[in-house]
Amino acid sequence: MGSTSASSIYQPLSEDRTIRLLHLLPGQRDDHLVGSLEQTYLNSNTKYEALSYEWGPPQRTHQISLTNGASIRITQSLFNALKDLRPFGRRPAPRLIWADGVCINQDDVEERQRQVSIMGSIYRTAARVVVYIGPESEDSSMAIDFALELLRFAKESPYKSDARLHLPDQVQNLGLPSTLHPCWQALKFLLLRGWASRCWCAHEFLMNPNTVIMCGRKTVQYAKFLPDIVHSATYRELPIFTVPSNEEDANSLRECHNKMGRLRQRVAIQNGKLTLDVLLREGHPFLASDPRDKVYSMLSFAQDRACYDIHVDYTCTVASLFITVAGQIIQVSNSLELLSSNLPNKAIELPSWVPDWSTWKYGSHGNAFEGDYMACGDTTTNAIVDDSSNSLIAAGCIADEITWVDDVSIGSAFNLLRTNGRRDWLLKMEKEVTRLQQYHPSMDDDVLWRTLVGNFTDTETPAPSSYKSNYLSQLNFTEGSPIWMQQLGQKFCDAARRKSRYRRLCKTAKGYLGAVVETARPGDYICMLEGSRSLHVIRPAGLDYAFIGPAYVHGLMYGELLKLPSYSRSTITLV
Repeated sequence: MGSTSASSIYQPLSEDRTIRLLHLLPGQRDDHLVGSLEQTYLNSNTKYEALSYEWGPPQRTHQISLTNGASIRITQSLFNALKDLRPFGRRPAPRLIWADGVCINQDDVEERQRQVSIMGSIYRTAARVVVYIGPESEDSSMAIDFALELLRFAKESPYKSDARLHLPDQVQNLGLPSTLHPCWQALKFLLLRGWASRCWCAHEFLMNPNTVIMCGRKTVQYAKFLPDIVHSATYRELPIFTVPSNEEDANSLRECHNKMGRLRQRVAIQNGKLTLDVLLREGHPFLASDPRDKVYSMLSFAQDRACYDIHVDYTCTVASLFITVAGQIIQVSNSLELLSSNLPNKAIELPSWVPDWSTWKYGSHGNAFEGDYMACGDTTTNAIVDDSSNSLIAAGCIADEITWVDDVSIGSAFNLLRTNGRRDWLLKMEKEVTRLQQYHPSMDDDVLWRTLVGNFTDTETPAPSSYKSNYLSQLNFTEGSPIWMQQLGQKFCDAARRKSRYRRLCKTAKGYLGAVVETARPGDYICMLEGSRSLHVIRPAGLDYAFIGPAYVHGLMYGELLKLPSYSRSTITLV
């Protein structure tokens, strides 16, 4: 049967909040897909399931036949999902489903824009959301069962803080399968499925408390089981080798799983009250075929969406959308925290102060994590955007000039495989700190280790003075050291990589030690901007400045600048 033109299949939707639902008819695995479409008002009492799935390649190579004789072309991924979702067995009833690839006329741009604008309501109103992560393959059913066993281990085992847990030849002695067992590789394959990297999948994963995960025909009621696996491995409650390595994980799926879990937990605690600023910052690692969807996917979910004059519009350019959103976030939030999620190496030509939400680099989370910093004291921002030049005009002060930047990134120095090289590097850095004491005789002995971790522990809590023992443990660790010493040292290495993976140590003209983004260089300035809890690196650009990235400067992160006699408030324009 040939496909029918979209205009003859899709009757215009009668109202703005009208949607189509698919009655998916029963069938066996190899039967043709068959169903029918009906229109319904979104707020009716109709019980339906909303399907979330990775679109994958856009070519519509399959079809579903409609009972009226027409047919609709669909993608391979939607075909797989509907095949596995379709009822089967003895006289089952049709399954009522909302799936964008069938229920939206994809060839009608105006309809697609209207439906995207109410996507949050579609998933929120559904009786449940089915997150389909792909067909049964690569022992995925075994991987799911193993993942659930690992979560029980992480919750109940007395060995979850044992350093032997991360040694492949020791895990069997702690009650886990041998690393030669295929369940480990099967779980990695499951964690590397692309659905977790997509921004729309993340949006759909968050919208409804009744969400299940489906792989093939296997359903897991606990939606957060894969994010919890990644979180437990990240924080060393499960073997660190449970999750794919950097080389295996080109799309930062570990980061995406962690973000999904973190956001779903925050949604549950805060009853879904997350601002657009938070959602974009937390959703930064997710990918989108159309970069504008990084904004649109989160906009309908934002608690403060009514405060924004932003509408789904696929005719605007990506750059103009990102500039508009960044400017409005600053005005709505009355802060400049947005700057801390502004990463270097943008793929789109944008003003330096505007984040490129379309790009991400694994391990960049630490740069955006401000924790309890209050470099700006209790000030708020009155920053404005000059629409004619797209520049950001803010109040603040130039705090200092960078005079030296180390040539080794902190993240590479804290690679656990380079213990001796790291020790040599740290001893060299301690000598640099000694030279700074001529400027600050009262400088405490903690300045180096606190700067390396941005004054935060491996669990992203403010570092107490006792955390120095973690620093000394990794500095003095040898093969003959006890396991407890290795555990303390590992935690410090984790903290340094988490906060400063892409940072370098720097010194300033006034004798401060700091950690700055890798693109910073001597001659750049450290500045404080009112309404921003972090400090930032800026670079002269004519009479104005280019924004380079966030910075940690020990001794200036908690409002100290405002109390210095030399403090001078000025206007800083970022272009």
